[in-house]
Amino acid sequence: MGSLMTDNITTTGDLTRLAAHVIDALSGYDHLPALGSIGVSQWGRVYLSPRYDFHKNAEVRQVCLWADAFGVPVVIDLSSSGEIAAVLDLNGVEARLDKYITHRQAYEYGAALGIPVSPGGQVQVEAAALLAVLDQQYGVAV
Repeated sequence: MGSLMTDNITTTGDLTRLAAHVIDALSGYDHLPALGSIGVSQWGRVYLSPRYDFHKNAEVRQVCLWADAFGVPVVIDLSSSGEIAAVLDLNGVEARLDKYITHRQAYEYGAALGIPVSPGGQVQVEAAALLAVLDQQYGVAV
């Protein structure tokens, strides 16, 4: 989903306006887990990452909480090294929130959800369903 804002990044001013838009859009979400980083590229792409947490599956849980709040699915992706991701609409600008996971984690999530996950592929799952699995199998992250 390109937009006028993300398709016309030709100056530092354009980039800072996009960054300001993203920061403004995120300011209303303090009730969700704090993010670890926000990145805005010269190509108009916006990347978000969850805050580091050493508890098992806590960062995956954070991605799910954000996805659930935005009403978007979570993608379990094994097309490369493995990741879980959600694409959020920040007032007209797409932002990708993702976390690298192991293939083993992906297979465990898929098995718990009854969805086959295969190497080289990806599946979309409801964020709330994956949250329920994480909470049931691993406990609620603090």
